[in-house]
Amino acid sequence: MRKKKIILFITFIVIMLALAAGFVSGYIPNKMGRWLKIESPLKKADLIYVYGGSTIIRSAYAAELYNKGYAPLVVTGGILVNHDLLALGLYYNDEMLNQRVLVKRGVPYKNTAQIHVGTSTFEETVGLKEFMKKNDLHSAILVSSPFHMRRIRYTANKVFKDYNAELIYAPVPEDMAQISLEGWWNKEDDFITIILEYVKMLYYVFKY
Repeated sequence: MRKKKIILFITFIVIMLALAAGFVSGYIPNKMGRWLKIESPLKKADLIYVYGGSTIIRSAYAAELYNKGYAPLVVTGGILVNHDLLALGLYYNDEMLNQRVLVKRGVPYKNTAQIHVGTSTFEETVGLKEFMKKNDLHSAILVSSPFHMRRIRYTANKVFKDYNAELIYAPVPEDMAQISLEGWWNKEDDFITIILEYVKMLYYVFKY
């Protein structure tokens, strides 16, 4: 029994040392960052959907995809209000701000649509599904930040399980998104973003 305990203790120490070495070298944190990014091969779809948050970056990439002919319609969602603009007396929620950016980037206003719901990824995805069902649409390119994509796919798998739709995951390129999924722990803002995303992912697993 004593020998077995010693072996277990040594095994535990070796595992802890390996994990510590992985963190110090950056191998494990890099894997953590990369794990969050989900990406599909781009193909044409019925619409492009822009998730709220990081509005200028996400909508700019969606406009780029539209201008390349990937979809005839760009849809925005998210009703959270931008408090920085509100402080200046300008009322814009995510869907409104994203739509403004899309038009500025060359997407005709008539080729945009707003879904007036969404204070979370889950609520936005439900709103997108209802919009697609109502308009008999069956494929969508989902645009968001790279670190957000795994939670989007997890949510979409839950929400769309009873509706036949092809979902294409299109993260904003990292240089455009201004975040690196490698070395993220070296920058305060990136560190907070990645850790918070893991907290949200864990919440979604238990909540939904």
